[in-house]
Amino acid sequence: MKSFITNIKTLFTTTDLETILLWSIMGFIIISALLFVTIMVYRTIKIADGKKLTLLKNTYSNLFIATAFSSPDELESNISKTIKLNKKFIKKKHYSNVIVDELINLYTSLTGESKHNLKRLYFDSGFYEYSEKKMKSKKWDVQAQGIRE
Repeated sequence: MKSFITNIKTLFTTTDLETILLWSIMGFIIISALLFVTIMVYRTIKIADGKKLTLLKNTYSNLFIATAFSSPDELESNISKTIKLNKKFIKKKHYSNVIVDELINLYTSLTGESKHNLKRLYFDSGFYEYSEKKMKSKKWDVQAQGIRE
């Protein structure tokens, strides 16, 4: 055991060029491996989040379209479904921004009773309160987005 420790000590204290190069290469390989693992984990998380966001957009889009072209009885049912979904997803700012943008895009493309149904959904399901919070922000761009909504 003592010889192993003395070998390690002499390895660190010698100025042999081969030893310095060996340690440099080993350090480079270790740092490269850590960087590779970090990038792979980050990409995996980002891809999973993108898939979840796409699924969420599709779910809300279908619900918004069903709400726009629904009768008064179906409208109440769709509003309650939206409220249930909002309890799960509206807490994350990224998701809520995408959801509200999806609703606004659909709202601007419709007219008549469909547009009125979406407006009612916006106010009754809590999106209005979310936009009010944006208007109280100290950041001017967030305030402008809240006013637009």
